[in-house]
Amino acid sequence: MLDRSEVGKRGYLNEGFRLFHLKDSRAQKLDYHYHEFDKLILLLNGKVTYVVEGVTYFLRPWDILLVQRNMIHKPIIDPSAPYERVVVWLGREWLEERSDPGEALDACFETAREQGFHLLRTDAERRLQYMQSVQRLEEALRSAEFGAARMADTLCQQLLIAVNR
Repeated sequence: MLDRSEVGKRGYLNEGFRLFHLKDSRAQKLDYHYHEFDKLILLLNGKVTYVVEGVTYFLRPWDILLVQRNMIHKPIIDPSAPYERVVVWLGREWLEERSDPGEALDACFETAREQGFHLLRTDAERRLQYMQSVQRLEEALRSAEFGAARMADTLCQQLLIAVNR
């Protein structure tokens, strides 16, 4: 397995968290890389394989992949279908500040690391819950209404609570 001295760091997070809703029609080729933040990937559509710390995951729609900071990973994207996903980058300080004693918001990432298995495959009921959570979070992030930033922050916490449960 590669180590961080052999791969590049990608992405910089200057805020507490960041959400991307991405849809690509062409297959990008990405090399192995790592981040200094935790990353949650929710596959909505497409054919993608992810390699995380040497373990290969064949994702299905509505799978959640948990990639903890400093883990070496890369996607392998099949160009035969548009690749749509929601990606949430989560900063260390933000996670620590919003966690309660004994209930760390990043517990799901730590559990995945300990078990060496980073895939969360959901049932239909949870899919609906995640879809609604992501939609509400996206709306709050686009909003200019009073309290929009606080609402987005709270909704991101709620998403993580649901994933941890």
